[in-house]
Amino acid sequence: MAFEITDLTPQNIDEGVFCYMSKRKTVGYARKLAWEEKRLAERMHIRFCNSGGGRGFIEYIPGEYAWRAVNAPGYMVIHCIWNVRKNRGNGLSQLKTFIRYKASMKGIIVIKVDPRYTSQTYPEWDWVDEHNRPERSTFCCVACGHSATADTVAAVNIAARAAVNWLMVSSLPGSGTIPRQLAAR
Repeated sequence: MAFEITDLTPQNIDEGVFCYMSKRKTVGYARKLAWEEKRLAERMHIRFCNSGGGRGFIEYIPGEYAWRAVNAPGYMVIHCIWNVRKNRGNGLSQLKTFIRYKASMKGIIVIKVDPRYTSQTYPEWDWVDEHNRPERSTFCCVACGHSATADTVAAVNIAARAAVNWLMVSSLPGSGTIPRQLAAR
């Protein structure tokens, strides 16, 4: 099976936008293209993988340049991993295994955080409501009126979930490695 990895660059960007690829004349395609061009200028990397009948991509950026609310100098922040549905469980599973393997070689613990509802949840009391997101970029709690950017609220919730997951990992007995069943989550 042939395996090919291609880096997306400003020169080949129009060949690599998966979102809306079949709808090149839509506003959504133009927005995704403009978003990727901007992110590439901000040092984000986008790599595409073709292996036989499967396709997928990963978007990542050095931690010191991440636009998300993280403090991760010297680390890579994965923005998105995508795999064609018919190949799920194959390439994506191998990629996750590879990331855990490479991280363990450098003594880095990979902590997976469930991102669901993080931009709809008010972190003070874990209040989830889809109406807390009146617009794509805005968070406004319907219970108390607290408002902020949706990305900031999501980052606070992700950090809190990572801290809980870190406590679970760091309190495990043994050599400090993550048991297979925990790492697979």
